[in-house]
Parts: sequence; C-alpha cells; structure tokens
Amino acid sequence: MKDINVFLQVVLLIHILTSSESKSISSVETPAHPKRREEKFTVDEDEPIIIFDVDNTLYSEHNIRRAGMLGIEEQIIRNTHKFCRKSFNMTREESDEFYHEHGSTIEGLRLKLQTDGETGENIASVLRDFYQQVWSDMDYSSLLSSKRNGGDTTGYSHIAKRSALQDLLSSIRCPIYFASNSPSWHVKAVLEALGLSAFSNAVILAPDTVKAYKEELDFPTKAHPLVFFRSLIKKYESKRLILVDDSKLNLKKAFEIGIEGVHVENNLEEAIAIAIGHVEKDYKFSDIEYLKAKNEVDAKSIDHSTWKHLTTNVEVGDDGILRIADLGAGILLTLEIVLEGREDKKALVDFLPGLKGLEYHAYESNQALYEGCVQTLSRLGFQKESQKESTEGITHFFINLVSNHTVHLHLYDYEKESPQEYDRPIHLIIGCCFADLIEPFTLVKNLKYFLGEQGERNTLVYFPITFTGTTQFFPPKPFSKSIRGWIPSDTIAFRAYSEALEVDMGHNLDPNTLIHALNTYGCELLHRGASNWVIEKGKNPYFWRTMMYFFGTVGAPKMLKQSWDSLGWINQSKNCPNCIIVSNTDLLFRFITKPLKNTDPEHSLQQKDAEEIQFTAPFEVSTIIKPIHLETDVGPEQVLIESTSSLISSGTELKIYRGQFDDASLDTNIEGMTDERMAYPLAYGYSLVGKVVRIGTNVDPRILGKTVFTFSPHSTHVITSKDALQMVPDGISADDAIFFPSVETALSLVHDAGLLVGEKVAVYGQGLIGLLVTSILSMQKTPLDGQNGNFGTITTFDTLVDRLAMSASMGASQALLPQESDNAGPFDVSIEISGNSKALQSAIDNTRDGGRIIVGSWYGSADVKLKLGIDFHRSHKTIQTSQVSDIPAKLTTLWSKERRFELTWELVKLLKPSRLISKTTSLSRAKEAYDSLNEGKEIAVSFQY
Repeated sequence: MKDINVFLQVVLLIHILTSSESKSISSVETPAHPKRREEKFTVDEDEPIIIFDVDNTLYSEHNIRRAGMLGIEEQIIRNTHKFCRKSFNMTREESDEFYHEHGSTIEGLRLKLQTDGETGENIASVLRDFYQQVWSDMDYSSLLSSKRNGGDTTGYSHIAKRSALQDLLSSIRCPIYFASNSPSWHVKAVLEALGLSAFSNAVILAPDTVKAYKEELDFPTKAHPLVFFRSLIKKYESKRLILVDDSKLNLKKAFEIGIEGVHVENNLEEAIAIAIGHVEKDYKFSDIEYLKAKNEVDAKSIDHSTWKHLTTNVEVGDDGILRIADLGAGILLTLEIVLEGREDKKALVDFLPGLKGLEYHAYESNQALYEGCVQTLSRLGFQKESQKESTEGITHFFINLVSNHTVHLHLYDYEKESPQEYDRPIHLIIGCCFADLIEPFTLVKNLKYFLGEQGERNTLVYFPITFTGTTQFFPPKPFSKSIRGWIPSDTIAFRAYSEALEVDMGHNLDPNTLIHALNTYGCELLHRGASNWVIEKGKNPYFWRTMMYFFGTVGAPKMLKQSWDSLGWINQSKNCPNCIIVSNTDLLFRFITKPLKNTDPEHSLQQKDAEEIQFTAPFEVSTIIKPIHLETDVGPEQVLIESTSSLISSGTELKIYRGQFDDASLDTNIEGMTDERMAYPLAYGYSLVGKVVRIGTNVDPRILGKTVFTFSPHSTHVITSKDALQMVPDGISADDAIFFPSVETALSLVHDAGLLVGEKVAVYGQGLIGLLVTSILSMQKTPLDGQNGNFGTITTFDTLVDRLAMSASMGASQALLPQESDNAGPFDVSIEISGNSKALQSAIDNTRDGGRIIVGSWYGSADVKLKLGIDFHRSHKTIQTSQVSDIPAKLTTLWSKERRFELTWELVKLLKPSRLISKTTSLSRAKEAYDSLNEGKEIAVSFQY
C-alpha cells in the first residue's frame, strides 16, 4: 500500500507540473521582499527558498506560557474544543485525538465528515465555519511583550537572547514564503504583532488561500503537500525549497515530495541559520559535549602566572577550612585543578600545608549537567551524602571520606543564593568563562553576598578565561569578492560576532570595565595574564564545530544585516584548515573588607628613599636608590611627585635596553632630557603619572595633591620643574594618562598621513604605537568598509597573534599576517612603525603609484637596505619621516604643540588606552618586564608604585 501511495504522489506531482489548468493565487509569483531588497546583486540559482511555518515557529508558545501570558496556540486549542463540542458533541480528549492522529484537527474533521457520507460542498461549509469560529476574537497581545523572549542563561549560551526577528528576516537575501495550517488572516495578524509588517503583504500559503482543483479537497493543509505547495513546486526546483516548521509530521510530509525541512525546537535563529547554510544541519549542540571539549582547552589556556599568584595569596580560615564558591561550575574543571592540578598548574591544596579540609560550593543552573557533575565528583573520590530543597533550588551534598573535603552542588543560579547561606566567610570566589557574561556592577554587587562578616580577612576573586572581545582565525583572511557580493575580512566578520554578543546578548567584552567595577567596591587587581584559547580543527573537532555553530547563529546574521556575503565567509572558513584563537584574560582580585589606614604621604616619604630604574648595559637593567632631601633637593621652581604608575616605551626605550642607539641627546624637546646623553648608565622613561606631594617656594600651592603627568624616568619619586608638568584632566585615570606620549606620537603619525575620504590605509606594525594609530584612524574613517573592501579600509600587519587580535579590537578593517600584503593592497597610504626593514620594503611595494609612505620607525644604529629600482623611480611615491618632537612645517599654521597636547588628552579620555596594558609589575621585576616586551609576549607593560 505504501508503494502505491508513493506512486500516486509521483503521478500527481507530474500532473501538477505539466498541467496548464492549475490555478493558484496570483500573488504567489512574488515572494516576500522587504524594501531593502531593491539592491542589486547576482542571483544564485542554488540559493534556498525558505518557507516559514507561523505558529510556534516565528514565536515560542513555551516562552509565552512560561511568562504567564495567554498563549496563541492555547487560544486555538480552547476554541477548537468549543467548536468540536458544539458542532459534533465531542469531548476535549476526542478533539485532541484528532489533532495528534492527523497532524491537525481539520484533517480529522475532514475524514470524519467523509466517513459520515457528507458531500464536498457540505464538508467545505463545515470547514469554513471551523476556521471562522476558531480563529475569531484572538488576543495577540502576548506577541507584543518582550517577556516572551525570556529564557535563562546557563552561563555559556550564545542563544540567550533573541535578536530582533524583523531585522533577521529582512536581512535574508533569498525568497521567503509563509505557510500555515491556520487561515491567512491569522497569519497576517501574527506577522504584524511580531513587528513583521514589511512581510504583511507577502505570499501566504494557507488553507483559505491555496486554491484546489475541482476534484481535490477544499481547504487543503500541509497534510496534503502536493496540493498545498503546488505553486512553489511549479515555480522552483523542489531541492531548493526548505520548510522551517515546529511540526515533525509536516516536515515528514513535505520531505515525501522532495522539500527539505528544518525542525524548530524553540530556537528559530538556529533553524534559520541551518536553512540558509550558516550552520551544518548534521551538527547537534550538546551542553555536556561542549563543556567537556571546552574544559580541555580551558585547562591548557589558564594562565600559569595568575594561578601561581593565587596559590601564594589565598588564605585558609582560622579553623583550617578553605571555603570556595564556584559561580559557574560547568563540569567542575576548577575543582579538579584545585585538588589535582592540570597541565602546568599545580594543585592549590598542595600550597596549603595547614589545610584541614575544603568546603566547595559549586553553582550550576543547568539541570542537564547534574549527571556529568556527579561523574566528575565520583572520579575525584566524592560520594553523595544527602540533598536539600529550598526556595532557591536543590543542593546536593558530596563528601570525600579520605580527605574530609566536601562539595555543595547547588543546582540554581548563584544570584538566587541567600546572604544567610554562609555562616562562615568565603575565602575564594571563582568564575571560569563567566565574568564577561554579566553586567560588571551587577556581578560585583552579587559577589558581596559571599563575603560575610570577615573582619580583617580578605577574599580573593578569580576570573579565569574572561573573554576580551576578539576572535580570529589564524592565519586570517582578507576581503574577497563572490557572486553574492563582498566576503568580509575575518577581522570584520569577527567584529560582527562580538557586536552581536555585546549588543544583542548583553555580554561585557571589556575587562577594564569589570576591573573598574571591582575597584569601585573596594577590590584591588593583584594580577592578570593572557589565557587565549587555541582551538585546532584536528585536535579539538567538536569544540571547533561548536565555535562555527556560534559564528553561524550569532555572527553571520549580523554580517547579513551589514550587507556582507555571510554564507561566502562561512563556506570559506569551513574549507580552510584554520585554527580559532579567542583572546581571554585571567583576572585575580582581592576584596579588601577592612579599610586601609590613611597615611600622610609627605611624612611617609621622609622614611624612605626613591627607587629608580637604570640601564647599565645591553639587556641589563637594575634599580638604584636615590636619597631625597626634602629641604635641599626640591628647588623653588620644582615639585616632588610620588609616582602612581608609569609606562615602558616599546620603541625608544627598548632600543636603549637592547643597546641599539647612537650617542645623542635623549630628546631635544623634553625638559630635563636635553642635556642627557644616550650612554650607559642611563635612567630613561617618559611616561609617568603621580601626585604632587611637595612644592617649591615659587610654585602655586593649589597644585599640591593634584595628579600630574611628567616626561620622567621610572622612579617611585620624581623631582621635576613645575613647567615640565601636564595636569591630568578630570575623568582620566592614571593608567590611561601614562599613555599620553604614545597617543601624541600616534596622533602625529595620523596628521602626517593626511588621509582623504575613501583612501585605503595600511599600518605596518601593531605594537603599542601601531595599535594607537589604528584606533585613531578608526575614529575618523568613513563607514565605507561596511559595504566593501575597496574604500576607506584600515589594513594592519603584524606577525604576532595577540597583536592582530588587539588590532581588530582597536578598529582595523582587516588584521593580517605580512604575507597577505600583496592580496590586501594596493594602498593609498602606508604607515610603517614596525622597526623592521622588511615591513618598510613591503609598505613601499604595496603603495599605489603616487601614494604616500609615512615612516615612524626609529632604526637606531641598524643598517637598512631597500630595493628602490626602476618601478619605484617611476612611481611618484612619497616617503616621509614622522617624529613627534616638532610640529611639521606644513602644519605649523594650524597646529602648535599646545593645541596638539590638548587634543591628545581628549583622545586619551576617549580611547581609554589602558585596555592595551597586558602586564602590570613592579620596579623590582623590571628585567622580566623588558624581556617580555622584547620577546613580543606583551603589548604594553606598566609599573605600579
């Protein structure tokens, strides 16, 4: 019988496709195309034709009901029960049985009427009454409420919030249709309630709009796919049709006639991503499999140095018990590291010889992870002892009988915890892959619940694997063209991904915002270190595919809205053996619960000497003690500054550290350096911020206690002329202010470049100055790189992954390896600040004829060889040096040093360059700091005093 039915379906399909008498509503010839679709692009004959079901597909009935609102399908079911009871004397159970057996109540009624011997006209009349009565007086207000989009986050979900549905559907370039077993007027009402008014005149396939043949059924539904989808089958190849539906029966029926299907399981974005090819259809996201794969990468990525600082700073309670709160337990990776260690991280308990026991509070709101947590606890030697239910949720208690360690597994969100839960203080709060998911000030307020009455004791807060906002493929790809338009550079593509995480999902991608929030609540940053994920396609296959899933469901829709060829980018990425690098940082804080005693800075200053850095030979640096005599050393025109922080120059200062300099004046325009020579031993540095603690007799007393900037060497205390000071404007932190010279240097380079609207600029070298140049350029560029890669783009080059990642976050259109320069160019302007002659040669070679090359590098005593042959001779290219000490002659009419200083402070306030600090240290560890900069391990290093 089944084979016969299939044969009859095929015959009917052939009849439909060849019949000249077939009837269909005229509007079916025109699919949904909102106004934005008027743009020109090449038609892809293989592009899908997407058919959207409506009820429980375009919205979630589950979310509506969970929010306590009246559901749409709830009303349809209620009205169906009334109709069946009134017209057929059927019980609710009998009515529901019709639906479950036939896929829709109307098909059950149709069969019943046929069985009862009713004629076609009588059947049509009953079905018409059914539609009019069931779908009359519907309340669509629940679709207008934001509550319907709810949904809890488990702390790592990329589908926590829905992006605007209208934006998503409007950005899809392929034809769109709507198909429902409900009447067309209901479909239009739903579309308008969802804010899809642009689609209200779209083609709607519904029982009252699909016209049947004389010999066929009236009011056909998806249960009769050949009739229901006839007009689309005639217009398009079946293989291009994709039905997006929440009903597996509807999908099964459609598949029988060659229509592919995507099942919607409370996640429309995922279904759309599958339909348009952004996500592999055979991929299935699994909470447990994802966390297992992620934890393997986490264990390797967690920063060893930050972990070491944790082990030396954590304190055990007076009773010998260490109490830890893990805010996002996952499958308990951090517990494993605490007890056993992983990779290069030794077990925390091994550093606590007086430890009598561990009390570990693990919070995990995702109930599905319970069994996985139990398996991990069992492997670590724990067994379940009991459980407790509370208003917050269920807590399971586990104990290790050998070590006396206990684990409290709370299966609810940490935010629900009662402040009375802890009668003893928590010593360590952990949140792995956690802190970037929550608004910083909200997070900090919630952390206060765990502090308890601690007296003098201080709690550590440890946030390993905190996302800093940048993802990249390595090696990264530049812009390219396809038949659908421009494929974005990897830099642009991942920026769209980050924008979606930040704007649509509420993630915080700026760790400095978190640091500021914690500082505000009395928390000091002890240490930070990079903990980047390196996800290799071969070694981490499931994690790699999951990241591609995230890119497809979160980043690609944002690219679509920006008119990029997102599908081209996804396909290009899948076909390349790239590894994925995600920039993370580990943060370690201490909550100071007892205020520090106030001290008189001038009195304390008399008790100690100044400590200063001195370069003594190539790659040799040490600290010296310089006594300060307050009464005699501070002259009438001078001030004494107590240092707060200072920044290492990654240019000139590193040259001095390496010994790559000539004997010359340190700087002819910085007071105090004009008479100093570049010769060992040498104190050097020019980016220091501190407070004025003593003044000379001829200095305005109002400056006392003010925060100032000075071009002075690294030292705990500095005596300098009052005229050498820059007052740090309000609203600028000391950590931002130390970047003043670097920002001015970058500004000088940008001024020398003199960019015109639409010009393509390349920046060779993404060290500190290069990154600041990129950031300033991105502030004044036109939005043309949001359309294609031909105009207004900023292309940056470097060999180091971390620098490329930071370059992307600072505004580069594409951050690439040097070998991509031929593909990315030519450029109108090239700025070279790498200090590498190969980069200078590449800048010359890849600048257009008539273009400009701005050289900001200082090559010191090194010989530089360049190829300047016939091509260069005929090119009319200009090579111009750039140096910050003086205003170039061509700009002196408009600009003075004072005016540029004023603009520089405004840029410092706007750019907040302290986000570039990758390492903070003390003068006693200066050589380690210079070595790490010299080896390219850090972007910016500051000294804290």
